[in-house]
Amino acid sequence: MQSATTLYDYLYQSILTQIRCGALRCGDQLPSQTELCRQYNVGITTVRRVYRMLQAEGIVSSGARTKAVIQCDLPQEKSAGLAVMRKAVILDMFCSLAPLYPGLQAWGAMQVKDLNALRQLLEQFAKSEEQRGQLHAYSQLLDSLFLPMHNQVLMDWAQEVSHSTYIPLYATLQLDARYALPFEQFQALIQALFKAMEVGQCSQCEDVLRQIYYKGWTRAEKILKALTEDCTEVKAPADYT
Repeated sequence: MQSATTLYDYLYQSILTQIRCGALRCGDQLPSQTELCRQYNVGITTVRRVYRMLQAEGIVSSGARTKAVIQCDLPQEKSAGLAVMRKAVILDMFCSLAPLYPGLQAWGAMQVKDLNALRQLLEQFAKSEEQRGQLHAYSQLLDSLFLPMHNQVLMDWAQEVSHSTYIPLYATLQLDARYALPFEQFQALIQALFKAMEVGQCSQCEDVLRQIYYKGWTRAEKILKALTEDCTEVKAPADYT
């Protein structure tokens, strides 16, 4: 069994990793304390301790009955450099998970009884005017397919995969527009996924999710290649990998 020390350190390091990889930026809100308890399967005492640690270091600010807000950020060049340092790790994870990830998501999709929440995320994706907002809704929609399994190990694993393979989007905004999320293609594939879910076609769901997965993998390769060409200096691998 994990000790309390391990649990609070795990949550603390997870939040720092999200800041380092660009998943969280200055001004972003952390989930509520209750939501963090659910996401990480920890008690409220652990979450409050991590909040105090982050506040003491000036990483977040938090008031009474308000969500904590990120107060620090990485420069674009630093974030891009960290992504390049982890290029091999990121692409290896995409390759290794390809046979497994879409199948697990399809199994979770078959357990979804109400598509309204997923449709709302798709609407959020469509309404967002910036790539980062689109990516957030995109990630939430796909990650939510693990929730119906009610398996904390799988949900923790999916969350760690999401953090580990995240490429800082704001570092790619000055790249060619071809690296933007394929909005129209993604929307069409999600609509096809919803239809398959409604009629209970698991194999069809997996086929659509596999197409989405490979589009994400291809896009990650292109972005990392462009960032590699743009970075003038790459140092030792990041110590938080």
